[in-house]
Amino acid sequence: MNQERKLKLERRLEKQKRKSKEEYSVLFKECIASLSEGTIIYSQEQSNRIYNDLPEKYEFTTYGRVNMEVHVFEELTINDLLNHITKKEKCIVLWSHGNDPVIQVDLAEAINNLDEILAVSPDVWLYRVDEYVIEFLHDGVIRKFYRSKDS
Repeated sequence: MNQERKLKLERRLEKQKRKSKEEYSVLFKECIASLSEGTIIYSQEQSNRIYNDLPEKYEFTTYGRVNMEVHVFEELTINDLLNHITKKEKCIVLWSHGNDPVIQVDLAEAINNLDEILAVSPDVWLYRVDEYVIEFLHDGVIRKFYRSKDS
C-alpha cells in the first residue's frame, strides 16, 4: 500500500511539473529558433515589468500605437534601420498580442530576422530603455520614437 501511494504521488508531481513548464506559441518557438544562442527569454515577471515600463515612458493611443502627437519620431524603412545600426546594440522585443515573453536580442539580428519576429504578433516594438522604441505595425508602418529630454 505504501508503494502504491508513493507511485501516485510521483505521478501527481510529474503531472504538476509538466503543467508548470512555460508554454510558448509555435510562432514564438520558430522565432527563437531563428535567433542566435545569445537571445535571452525573460521570465513572466520580468516581461510584465517591461510591459508596464513602456507605456510609462511612451504615451500610447487608445488603439495601441505610440502617440505621434506627443513624441518625436521618424518613419523608416528596413534599409534605413540597417543603415542606422553602427554598433552592437541590444534591444528588447515586445509583442502586441499573445502571452509570449519579452526577449532581448541584438538589434542587427532582430532586423535581419524581422519576418520571424513579426510573425509572432501583428504589432511589435523593439525597445531600448531610456533611448528609443521602434514600432512595427501590422500595416507595414515603421516608426522610431525618441525619448524626450524632460520625460
